[in-house]
Amino acid sequence: MDHTTQVRLIKAALDQFERNTFDMQGEETFTTLDRYLDPQRCQREVDVLFRKLPLVVCAASQVARPGDCLTHDLSGVPILVLRGRDGVLRAFLNVCRHRGTRLVSAGQSACKGAIVCPYHAWTFAHDGKLVGVPHEEGFPTLNKAENGLVELQVHEAYGLVFVIPTPQEKKFDFEAWFGQAGAELRGLGFDSTVRYYPRRFERKMNWKKMFDANLETYHFRFAHAQTIAPMFGDNKGVFDVFDPHMRMFLPKKRILELRDKAEAEWDIRWAGNVIYALFPNTIILVEPDHAMVMTVWPQGPE
Repeated sequence: MDHTTQVRLIKAALDQFERNTFDMQGEETFTTLDRYLDPQRCQREVDVLFRKLPLVVCAASQVARPGDCLTHDLSGVPILVLRGRDGVLRAFLNVCRHRGTRLVSAGQSACKGAIVCPYHAWTFAHDGKLVGVPHEEGFPTLNKAENGLVELQVHEAYGLVFVIPTPQEKKFDFEAWFGQAGAELRGLGFDSTVRYYPRRFERKMNWKKMFDANLETYHFRFAHAQTIAPMFGDNKGVFDVFDPHMRMFLPKKRILELRDKAEAEWDIRWAGNVIYALFPNTIILVEPDHAMVMTVWPQGPE
């Protein structure tokens, strides 16, 4: 994030404190429970949002070296991410082209040699090419060049790896998709981040409610009264939308100390937390010395 943007956000937050105002839409809106509970709506969300858009599948630090690999199944599509011996990061369907067997097991973190199917030992190179078929005489019309692994579009940026789970003929413009949100994450140094403390939770709740909870500070004074609430302004936050993504700046009370300092000394990570919501299912909470990256995956409407 450039310093000009930091100053603008800090000024907007200071104005909220000084005038005791909030970022509001003007009038309230109402919604219906089917947005959260309708199984058909949930399936449409999966079919479109979790099949055709870039999704975070891992941290780039997990596949940093040639031969590093991992599998990802949370989107409902078996995905294999692999750093080839040539240093190129690729993603494939984790499916053998012969009988559909899973090629790489969950939890496997290295593919040093070729990728060998555990069922009939069809063998694929790191670039996905089919290079070995036992008893190849039994497949007299097999075209190896046309039966390599099914490749998925992959993008490495902001310390993360994004994959589109459905094969696409048209090349996806990742840089345009992330736009200003991506530029700000890069400006905050995210390209050099590494994964530190992974955790996984399962909750009985619609996946979108994680965004409802993380994109407001209305609840701080009550739900976090004994923890972080004293650090933050009551219901304060500065919102910007970079359609389809958005950013929220959560100012801490100590931001008031900046009124007596030169703008050149202002630092947004000191003044508060920044939350990026990367559509459709990723939240990045930027704190002073680290960040939390959270991806949310539906297993059903509840």
